Amino acid sequence: MPRLCLRPSLLSLLAAAIVSCGGGSGPPGAGGDGEGDAAVAATGGNAGNTSDTGGSSGPTGGTAGSPTSASKTRFWSAVASSADGTKLVATAAGDFIYTSADSGETWSQRATSQDWMMVASSADGSKLIAGPIDGYLYTSVDSGLTWTKRATRQSWAGVASSNDGTKLVAVSSSTSPGSIFTSADSGVTWTDAHVSGYWNSVASSADGTKVVAVGDGIFVSTDSGATWTQNGPKKADAWISDWFSVASSADGSRLIAATGADWGALYVSGDWGTTWTKTGDVTSWSKVASSGDGTKLVAVAGNAFISKDSGATWIQIFSSSIPRCTAMSADGQKLVIGTGVGVGGNLYTSTDVGKTWTKRF
Repeated sequence: MPRLCLRPSLLSLLAAAIVSCGGGSGPPGAGGDGEGDAAVAATGGNAGNTSDTGGSSGPTGGTAGSPTSASKTRFWSAVASSADGTKLVATAAGDFIYTSADSGETWSQRATSQDWMMVASSADGSKLIAGPIDGYLYTSVDSGLTWTKRATRQSWAGVASSNDGTKLVAVSSSTSPGSIFTSADSGVTWTDAHVSGYWNSVASSADGTKVVAVGDGIFVSTDSGATWTQNGPKKADAWISDWFSVASSADGSRLIAATGADWGALYVSGDWGTTWTKTGDVTSWSKVASSGDGTKLVAVAGNAFISKDSGATWIQIFSSSIPRCTAMSADGQKLVIGTGVGVGGNLYTSTDVGKTWTKRF
């Protein structure tokens, strides 16, 4: 049967697309594909204050341009945060990776221009992993200053990291069967778990032992991705199309997963993904995020909504532009949202659990 639901990552190729994260297939090798693992210099620079034309588009990056009077709007595809919310990283489709070390007040352009679609961060913000809609995974151990090519070329759909950045998990493919891959050495080598599926998103506990991956089903692992068990509502259930996004508490016990399409829904679990409860409004959800204890949750669709009681109730917290990606600090106080519709969007931050927002970039 043909798949009726188009993922946001595929629609990002269109001018009026909706972006979430990537997709692809094929097992990556150990540490490279013959082109080597040479680091990609990405010195970038602080965001400028007069223009948004940027600097060189080559590997050395350049000036990011004004975060407040930008003439170029970017299609923000993914954001990630350190545990304290101080260090942020954001990816833009058909653009660059951008990092901030001051909770989003200023930004620096990093890496090279690609269709960046996903990013994850260690708890201290020093170790990062990012991937494009079609290409290689890249890792950084210096908060995004330089990047090293990892794995093999394919369309990656989602990435996640343990708190120390050592254990990584990546899922490939949204349009043809892909697999789940894990790394125990910060992305130097990768192991294929040989779990075929149309994957869209993945999340990890703080220690990297408990992992959950979603796509055309929900699969959980309690051994750092070595083995997987399918749990959760099936696509045959009411309102279930593709699972688009998933997030986890620090201990992995509390999870939130979102389905997309026209009649998407949110589901939460408080028992490591064994049982799930439907919550929230019926709409086309694109991204979810969780605080460390799993009590505060944020979900974005046409607007952004937050729950302070593990998903029992929700309130709208954001209505400017169209939010497409989000991240949250471990205590749930600091939030970042990236918007993107039509020709582009902006980055916004909040330091009061979403009560007020500041346009940053």
